[in-house]
Amino acid sequence: MTSAALHHLVLDSRCESAASGPDSGFQSDPWHPLLRRLPAAAPGEKASVVLRSTPCNAPHAELPRALDGAVQPCTFFHETVRAWVRPVDVLLAEGASRIRVAADGSVVDAHLPPDAIGTRNLAVMQHIAMMIAVRAHGLFHFHAGAIRDPELGGMAFVGPSGAGKTSLTLAFMMARHGVAYLGDDSVLLAEQAGQPALLSYPGAFHVAERSLPLARGFQPTGETHSLGKHVLDPAGIFPGRALSMVPRVDVVLCPEVVAARETSAERLSAAEALGELLIGSALVMVAGIGQQIEHLALLRALAERVRAYRVQLGEDLLTEPRAAVDRIVETLRRDGVT
Repeated sequence: MTSAALHHLVLDSRCESAASGPDSGFQSDPWHPLLRRLPAAAPGEKASVVLRSTPCNAPHAELPRALDGAVQPCTFFHETVRAWVRPVDVLLAEGASRIRVAADGSVVDAHLPPDAIGTRNLAVMQHIAMMIAVRAHGLFHFHAGAIRDPELGGMAFVGPSGAGKTSLTLAFMMARHGVAYLGDDSVLLAEQAGQPALLSYPGAFHVAERSLPLARGFQPTGETHSLGKHVLDPAGIFPGRALSMVPRVDVVLCPEVVAARETSAERLSAAEALGELLIGSALVMVAGIGQQIEHLALLRALAERVRAYRVQLGEDLLTEPRAAVDRIVETLRRDGVT
């Protein structure tokens, strides 16, 4: 059994048929690639979420079907993973793999063919299952990068894949003294002391080829992300500068890569900011998903308290990152963000 801590939660991974090994059908713990990024849980701590794995060579569960026998349309999908939201659980399916997530987030029940272990498709499926489970415990996935700047405070970088979140994270880390990071692409939103806060969801940085100059002098791990990005270990690049939480977010930057020489920023309204925050919070818009009201309330509170900006990333972010960051910071200073 593997036990890991995700902030206040204890995640226990258990293989149900036998101990991992030849007799169980699994050569290793199916959840190890995800849990290895997290610190070990304290001995004797009660599990908040049990990740239960059982080997199977054929689909364990039939997909939901209509009265005419046809498979019901899924509630949502991501890449090759399909999902059906039901009153008692969420069923995920990818190939012969099936994962059920209990509505209360207490159990994630995975029936997996052994040859799926370690594949990209299963990793995506497990990530979705985890993010659905922790919703019931007050942790909400947020597709964003986040840092804390000594002058500007907590900052979130929000946008879809390829928008420039990692590039902006690296640029601020390299250009600004004393900046610490929470993550470059994936963090957690939670309520802390009655206010929205961002918590870490530890993982590697995924850097596009064009953005590697921002991490000059540091070698990729050799792994390649599914989108063709290079995998970098942030602890190796920025030792001692990792955060577990940003208790207050003061600024939201919404980057987009444009064909311009210089980087620029323009203020967004609270309504526009909320729209951007929703784009980074896809699960909140899934019909029937749990904790929608709580999640929306946190996003609204965040949109109302921050100063948000659309940042158009020009060529200077890669060629003169310090100058590009200075342009952004000067815009924030003119608006009184200090």
